[in-house]
Amino acid sequence: MFAIHPYRFRFLPVATGLSAIGLLALSPTPTVLAQTAETERLEEFLAPPEPSAPAPPAQPARPSVRPAPVNPAPAPPRPQLYSNNTEVPTPEGIAAVEQNTRRYTPTLTIVSPQQGETLDSTLVEVELNYQRFPIGQDPELGLGMHVKLIVDNEEPIDYFDLSTPLSLTLSPGTHTIRAIAATPWDNSYRTRPAFQMVTFNVIEADNQNTPVFQEGVGLLTVVSPSGSYGAEPILLDYIVDGLNLGVIAFVKYTLNGNVTVTRSRQPVYLEGWQPGENELTVELVKRDNATVHDNNGTGFNRVVRTITYQPGGTDSLSLLVRGELDPIDLKDILGPDPIVYDEKGNPQLLR
Repeated sequence: MFAIHPYRFRFLPVATGLSAIGLLALSPTPTVLAQTAETERLEEFLAPPEPSAPAPPAQPARPSVRPAPVNPAPAPPRPQLYSNNTEVPTPEGIAAVEQNTRRYTPTLTIVSPQQGETLDSTLVEVELNYQRFPIGQDPELGLGMHVKLIVDNEEPIDYFDLSTPLSLTLSPGTHTIRAIAATPWDNSYRTRPAFQMVTFNVIEADNQNTPVFQEGVGLLTVVSPSGSYGAEPILLDYIVDGLNLGVIAFVKYTLNGNVTVTRSRQPVYLEGWQPGENELTVELVKRDNATVHDNNGTGFNRVVRTITYQPGGTDSLSLLVRGELDPIDLKDILGPDPIVYDEKGNPQLLR
């Protein structure tokens, strides 16, 4: 059987006198086209090659120039967190009743002196208002809710009767007062309304004792301890504003040469006090554990205090720390309907 390749038809116009007459024209078959293409490829293969252009002359090799190595900036030192002091739990006598103080949310307002005020006398009358806080000192116990007043970077003053202005004699110049609400055992209320600060001038301004109170600038306030104690453990309570602890700021405290570096904001009870005078230094330091954060040149971020410890104290706080004071004796300084937790952790009304 023969294979018949059909022809393809197309009309070719031819000009005539009358009109264009379409003529049938034959197109070559696919086989013919394939043979023609094969012939063209064979002729191209057999043709002599065309002369190529001469290669460009070789260029002399250039010496490789490498940039001088750049030493990266040294990484900041890794902070070392450690403790050479003995931290212990809250004394049982305080732990049994401290829940009563946590239900309050004190709000303090410094009425006088006012921010930026210049007084014409070295006798300064400090006046505060307070809310949501049963302040007052029990005459028998000598304890009660109170306000810690810190003038510049001095030791705090316990202020119990806010109905009467507190009189202070200050030297001429600029001064700052910090007021912090505190429990009967000197634990601070760690809220913004319970912490107030004012900077003012006595007779004239000398721009001393002028801390910055804003985000990004650290400010250390040591609330406790201060003065004398007759029992241990003794509370270390501090407040840090403006910086996040554990990132670029740490608290470093040194008790009789024993150093602790921490990022905790929580107060701690310390043991290991020596009878007699003890030197306590609390600092807000940078990552190297040595450089103290500056706050407008005030020196407030380094606090040095001498704490006197005489074991066997008979004052109410010493009895409470040693567990020798009955919780029922505290009911008048804890506000209405105080409670106490028994050994199993069950709350009971103090009656």
